[in-house]
Amino acid sequence: MKKWIWSLIICALSLMLILPPTIAAAGKPDKIHVAAIGDFSGPYAPVVGSHKPGAEDAWKYFNEEMGGIMGVKVVPLMRDTGGKVALGLTMYNDLINMNPKPLFVDTSLTPLGEALRPRLVEDGIVGIHAGALVSVYPLGNSYAYYPMYDEWMAVALDWVKKNWKGKGNPRVGILTWDTGFGRAILTEKGLAHF
Repeated sequence: MKKWIWSLIICALSLMLILPPTIAAAGKPDKIHVAAIGDFSGPYAPVVGSHKPGAEDAWKYFNEEMGGIMGVKVVPLMRDTGGKVALGLTMYNDLINMNPKPLFVDTSLTPLGEALRPRLVEDGIVGIHAGALVSVYPLGNSYAYYPMYDEWMAVALDWVKKNWKGKGNPRVGILTWDTGFGRAILTEKGLAHF
């Protein structure tokens, strides 16, 4: 399966654990919105273009086979920026003014994630991003799927080594695209932290 599909399945399973107490306390809504604003047709499309159909298929399966979340269907709201940050910001404004407002906004365009980081805190929305440091730091409401750049991979590896509580040394594997972008983490500086 494509990496994005697995990311969305993991996200959906995480929501299954987090949302039931929230839904029970607030009462059941008619639907739950989740949003993705990405470059599905522009310069990043070779890397993230499969995100849109993968997410739509994953949420369809989740709704049909698992009954949504506590019987509430999840509605994916997929928006294509074509690589344009300004368009992504407009789309975000439209999404957060919906009723119900999305539980989270997933972005797969680094400059958009960077631009939205302070807005996500202000609007009380969780942001899930393809992992560039500028999208998630300083800390706020933004989280990343995985480390995409060598500096962040080094930070992640150092954190794992420092906090590992299992037996023996942890094993870390790297799955990446066979492209220049995908190989960006495989530098001497990044690999020195293994």
